[in-house]
Amino acid sequence: MNTDINLTWSKPEIFIAKKDDLPWIGKKYKWYVYYYYLNPETNKLEKFIETMGINKIMNTNEKIYAINNLRTALELFLGDSYSPFKSISEPVPQNNLWFRPTLQIIAKYVKGKLIPDIKSDWHISYHFRDPNTKKFEAIKHTSYINQIQDVDLRIVALKKERDLLEQKLINGFSPFDKKEINETEEKVFSITEEQYNYFQILKSANDLNSNYPLIFKDRRNEKIFFKFLKDENIIDESHNVIKENRLSPCSHAFYNVTMDLFNKNKNVLKKNVEKKDFRKFINNHFNKKYTRFSSPIKYESDAQDFFNVVSNFS
Repeated sequence: MNTDINLTWSKPEIFIAKKDDLPWIGKKYKWYVYYYYLNPETNKLEKFIETMGINKIMNTNEKIYAINNLRTALELFLGDSYSPFKSISEPVPQNNLWFRPTLQIIAKYVKGKLIPDIKSDWHISYHFRDPNTKKFEAIKHTSYINQIQDVDLRIVALKKERDLLEQKLINGFSPFDKKEINETEEKVFSITEEQYNYFQILKSANDLNSNYPLIFKDRRNEKIFFKFLKDENIIDESHNVIKENRLSPCSHAFYNVTMDLFNKNKNVLKKNVEKKDFRKFINNHFNKKYTRFSSPIKYESDAQDFFNVVSNFS
């Protein structure tokens, strides 16, 4: 298979609890949408489940309608480059009109691996500013791509189509100019109000994700650590290191204090985060090569004082 494509997530699937082969509603019968996503740290696929209040719906038809809307919204969410592991910074629009087109290669989870799903709707997606509403709309570009039944050939064709589309956009093409486009090839994504609401909830939840999900419970606790370093005048607002000689011992002190029996219940760090894991995070974020931390003793009281003042841990 073409190795130039990095598959990171599987097509979301619906699980409907059943009794006697019929959809069933009850406390022990949980419905959900699930998918697999590649953990960027471990390079292993992890299963994720979303319910978004689905199990509070007691009418079968309404529940089926809702869970299908959630599945669609989740696929749009993942296709928009969002991740359960890391919040993605917003891309910059080209000429304030459009965002670069991206390949939407739908994959399925099979025996621990992500396999391109040739039966799914592969396409190219991008956002373009609607000249009437002035809002960015999600555009779906398909053309002939899904007629190709060979995986590698379809990937090659999809890439070529993406490059041609980007060049057209650079040359002034607009998906809203009806004289220039074929209606079957360029369409604004059709999304229901329910799907949009689910999409917004998913996006809000993603914005809380830590950039280092194997270290911090969420974005808030990640920011608390960086606040400690800023308060100690070790880094500036852009996370540039101001005092090189204090980064290692102060980071060490912060780790030790979080591991203290009296502070563990504040859940600043994920469970089972070892000192070597925390050191690896420091090395990655600040581009260091620490093989061991410096002695923390001089700064542990500062770290504990910080913990005593900051109370909004989750």
